[in-house]
Amino acid sequence: MMQKLQDSENRLLDITNSIGEWIWEIDTEWQYVASMGKLELFLGYSNKEVVGKTPFSFMEKEEKKRIKKLLSTIAINKENIIDIENWSLSKTGERVCILTNGVPIFDKNNKLKGYRGVSKNITKRKKLNNKLERQKKDLLNSNIELDNSRKVALSIMQDTEAQKNKAEKALKDLETFNEAMVNREMRMIELKEEVNELYKKLGKKPIYPTIWKETERDYDG
Repeated sequence: MMQKLQDSENRLLDITNSIGEWIWEIDTEWQYVASMGKLELFLGYSNKEVVGKTPFSFMEKEEKKRIKKLLSTIAINKENIIDIENWSLSKTGERVCILTNGVPIFDKNNKLKGYRGVSKNITKRKKLNNKLERQKKDLLNSNIELDNSRKVALSIMQDTEAQKNKAEKALKDLETFNEAMVNREMRMIELKEEVNELYKKLGKKPIYPTIWKETERDYDG
């Protein structure tokens, strides 16, 4: 019987090591009472070293505060731990992102005894996701800047077109006015000549300066 139990534990340990995960058990004080698997690969601690410690022992102040609040709520409601991500410090001080899942353990009176679960190192995936998010943000900002530039360019083009239309209208108005003034001036000349002709027929000297030299010569003759 004991041999079968030992064989089962060994198989579990082999599976755990092969998938690179860390299996743990904690009590109601969040202290580790059991640890096996690849913990040493991503935090640098042996399984024996973490027994008696808590997950918060490896977290920075703000992260510790956040995770404590989250786990306390889960424990009060006796819920499962589902995909909780947190940043822990390895033995060498390196920040490591850990993904954790777990289930509550109850005694025969249905009182919470602790949690049993599994954690894995997702630092590479997290850093990659963060990089992709930064690139998306940079791309979004670039698109916003490009859109703003397009709006400015369109506004300038519209202003330029409006100014062009205004200038063309002003030129047309000026040409119309100039044509009217020329026509008026030509009509005035014609009227003066007609008056001069009448005076000539009456044998009098024209009252307006003669425009055409031929008119002056005819009168003098």
